[in-house]
Amino acid sequence: MKKLVYICAVVVVLASTSVFGSVDLGALTSSPYEFDSKAGTSADVTKISFDYSYGNYTLPVGQAAFRIRRLNDDNSDSWLGSFNIFNGSYNLDTDYGPYSTTGNLTGSHHYEFTLNRSNGLWDLAIDNVTIAFSALVSTNNPQPDGVTVLIDGVIANKYFSDESAEAHQNAIDLGWTDNAGDGVGGTGAYRLEFTGLTGATGAYVDNISIVAVPVPGAILLGGLGAGLVGWMKRRKSL
Repeated sequence: MKKLVYICAVVVVLASTSVFGSVDLGALTSSPYEFDSKAGTSADVTKISFDYSYGNYTLPVGQAAFRIRRLNDDNSDSWLGSFNIFNGSYNLDTDYGPYSTTGNLTGSHHYEFTLNRSNGLWDLAIDNVTIAFSALVSTNNPQPDGVTVLIDGVIANKYFSDESAEAHQNAIDLGWTDNAGDGVGGTGAYRLEFTGLTGATGAYVDNISIVAVPVPGAILLGGLGAGLVGWMKRRKSL
């Protein structure tokens, strides 16, 4: 008697959303420009990318060029991170930061943030080059990985928090009780907020994409499952 074998293939779905028309940030009648997406809710890792230029606008010290925020079910939002562009330097300010680096961001650049909700880690690539950030200030408490943050020290593991209940519980589950008040990670639903640059020429955001990235093991299992199904069908036809 033949045994009936069930093969379960893991189906991987990439969720993404994009805006294809360029938004002129210098011509906004209301500020800021907001772009909402819940694409990240199906995976721990989310990539947020876009093309951005502040044109001929000079961002005052302390004014964010854009922010990544957690999008709530009631359409409100909560803090996650603020990216600030200055004259010759830029930083990303989170509950575990702020982190800073130097470089001229005049002109158009491609930004890609990778956010991992399972451990609260993020990184940023500009024009496909991953950026190394240093600490702007020292902290009394170490980061969740136990590393003491010293001013001007390069931060290998950079953390974000969106102050959600889910982030709070995630921190507790990971044993990061010293940081549980802030939490790490979040719900995976995001609001991108771009500052209106009234009167600026050449200031825009374009090609926004928010993509949920599947766990590598899920991709492997999916491929193996599909391969085994095909093999079983060939065996049956022989």
